[in-house]
Amino acid sequence: MDGQTETELIERFRTGSKSERKAAFEELYTQLGPGLAQVCRRMFHSSADADDAFQETALAIHMALPSFRGGSRLATWAYRIAVRTCLRGRRKQRRDSSQGLDVAPAAKLDHSSEERELARRFDRAVAGLRQSYRTVFSLCCIDELNQADVASILGIPEGTVWTRLHRARKELAENLRDVL
Repeated sequence: MDGQTETELIERFRTGSKSERKAAFEELYTQLGPGLAQVCRRMFHSSADADDAFQETALAIHMALPSFRGGSRLATWAYRIAVRTCLRGRRKQRRDSSQGLDVAPAAKLDHSSEERELARRFDRAVAGLRQSYRTVFSLCCIDELNQADVASILGIPEGTVWTRLHRARKELAENLRDVL
């Protein structure tokens, strides 16, 4: 982070001048933004909904950053905000319509048609998981967060993370058995 620690950036955001606060937040946003955007993309069917959730997440982080106590890593705290924002948005969508969840397509790269089909099948299989399994699977296996961080983000015990991850993998293996 350009020679400044996360703690120094947070302190600069809390106590600096308006321009220092802006620069500190931009630097934190540069570091955290791509991962948070990925979380939002995997939680929503449409990219517009994911973009809305990402913007809402960034605003929530900006508003709450002065009260960040440092009990966890900043990234863990920010992911928790992103997941909760997305879940809140999903609940609102369910009330408003029967729109489903989807994950960001993995087949955007120039691969063979067989690889693209496999990626599409994997995306559909992940999207078909129950929400609690899909969230844990995405955070652990796609975002590569450790189980302790995922537990902290979701506010659940580590054992529950392990169980949901195990069940998600088992269900995915069953759904993709013919291609594995």
